[in-house]
Amino acid sequence: MRNAHIAEKFGEKSTVALIKRDTVAGSPGKYTQDAVNEVKAMLKEGADYLGGMKKFVKPGNSVLLKVNSVYPVPPEAAWNVDPRLVEALIGLIKDEVPDVGRIIVADDSAAVKQVPDIDTVDVMVENGIAAAARKAGAEVICLEYDSHVRTTIPDARTFPYFECPKALLDADVIITVPKWKNHIEGHMTLGVKNAQGYYTRVLKQDGMTDHRNDKERRHANDIHLKFTDTLKVIYPNLTIIDGLWAIQGDGPGV
Repeated sequence: MRNAHIAEKFGEKSTVALIKRDTVAGSPGKYTQDAVNEVKAMLKEGADYLGGMKKFVKPGNSVLLKVNSVYPVPPEAAWNVDPRLVEALIGLIKDEVPDVGRIIVADDSAAVKQVPDIDTVDVMVENGIAAAARKAGAEVICLEYDSHVRTTIPDARTFPYFECPKALLDADVIITVPKWKNHIEGHMTLGVKNAQGYYTRVLKQDGMTDHRNDKERRHANDIHLKFTDTLKVIYPNLTIIDGLWAIQGDGPGV
């Protein structure tokens, strides 16, 4: 099913909806249900412009929200996807498709290498994403702990294979949810760059540690080719960019 979707969509021009408010209630770490409802209304406006959430999510579908959860800092630092958006998006999906299947919030955080004894769910707890997702009724998982499948990329220009988390391959619908911020190599982090969270650093198989380090492979001046190669096998059904508090200047690099 996913391969058919990719074959149909890869290379086509995208339709974009830009939804703006002069102010949004609350902040990433301090907000009420009214703020969530306000963000949900923005998401619905954007989704309706594209044909409605039902165009992307069908009854019984397993939906994976690939959020950008890069570092264990408080929500107010705004380095990660805004918890208001996470809670609102899950709520909108459930409102529009009441009989949806599992909704999973997932990432493989860059902090797993940089901070001792931490995993991606720990990161999401610290930055508020986990609480928002669980409150809305979604599961929260670490892609680094998932089973991985060596996935060959056809006609690759620089990234001929990678170890793909099985959760991505099994999902009926992938919605990528990046944070809008600048980046030293990619200039700007948007939907395509959010694929960095698909890649793992270290796999353990049959008791042996296998240092493949897909995160750092091609993380240089050919990084754009790495991501466009990956789109040939993992092509999100929908991209929702968090620009509630965009990042400019010094900040996280992924």
